[in-house]
Amino acid sequence: MKHSKITQRGDSLSFNMDTPSNFHFDNDRFNSVCKFDNNGLVIYETKELKDQHRKEHFGISKLNIIGDKIEIGISGKILGDNYKEGITLNTLPDIVRTLNDISGMNITTDGVLRNSFMRTFDNTYNIELDEKDCVGEYIDSLSFGSIGNSKLGAQGYTDESLILQLDTKVKNRLLFYNKELELRTHSKDFNKVYNLSHNFQDTLRVELNIIGMDKMRQNFKLSNDKVRLLDIFSSKENAVWKNFSRFVNTKISEKWLFDYDTLTNMEYKHKSHLHEKFFLEEKFKLYKGNLDRIYKIYEKLYKDGIVPSKEKVKIRTYFKDWENSSKNMSGIVRDNKTRKFKELVNKIQSLQ
Repeated sequence: MKHSKITQRGDSLSFNMDTPSNFHFDNDRFNSVCKFDNNGLVIYETKELKDQHRKEHFGISKLNIIGDKIEIGISGKILGDNYKEGITLNTLPDIVRTLNDISGMNITTDGVLRNSFMRTFDNTYNIELDEKDCVGEYIDSLSFGSIGNSKLGAQGYTDESLILQLDTKVKNRLLFYNKELELRTHSKDFNKVYNLSHNFQDTLRVELNIIGMDKMRQNFKLSNDKVRLLDIFSSKENAVWKNFSRFVNTKISEKWLFDYDTLTNMEYKHKSHLHEKFFLEEKFKLYKGNLDRIYKIYEKLYKDGIVPSKEKVKIRTYFKDWENSSKNMSGIVRDNKTRKFKELVNKIQSLQ
């Protein structure tokens, strides 16, 4: 796996940390919110950074002080002009400096690295594309080529996005999208101030959303009970590739033609949809949409030679989708999608 030179980058993250010795902050910049028990006694008091100060700078979602603990949530927008670099070991000092300036705190970079208890981390990279002015075509090729457990595309984020996810109970997903478009349409205020959308031309942004220490240990190959920001930044694991190759069976995705032996001897027989779609598409094309001939192939899969009704419904559903979208796809178009898909697979595997 090509990951020895990888730099861990985050687009957004949240963590708790202990207050340092001789800790101070500007009390006038915080609101006090008290939690009471049933008798009206204060259980604890939370100091929340006032909105007027939090909004002085982009990228601060949360800054609270609870007793001897600090809660912090930030995004890469806190970096301003250096936004494209993302949250890294090198950019963290600037972030800590900004947090201190806004809140009057005196936390340190080393303190954040070593004393943080990580809650969320969005592992994020910018993929520079070989071909120009066609980010949407790359996303379409990724959608076309990806064969895996679950695939959701363009779900209310931008016009050019794709979401791959396996888990439904835990937000653990890979998001691919046109970052230039996102800045111009969903981050207008930020882009108006910093005018950075042109820096993301011909760039595909990929984000892996990681929530909870268990997921962080798995993704970054950590053994610590407590996951610190330093642990994540020190990891050499390509977590994006690890998840992409778990979500998407890349070997099968890159094999566009399938035969009967492929169907009957699948490695994942209980997950036939991993590549059955493309098997059927080739047979639809070969037999010119004659479903009876398709059913004859499937009869060999059953001892009694009878294809169950639910299986026929599935085949007809695939056929309808193929008629609506893939029937008229030329070899040139298919080759173009294949080329772009393979380029993305190689670049995801080689993230730095």
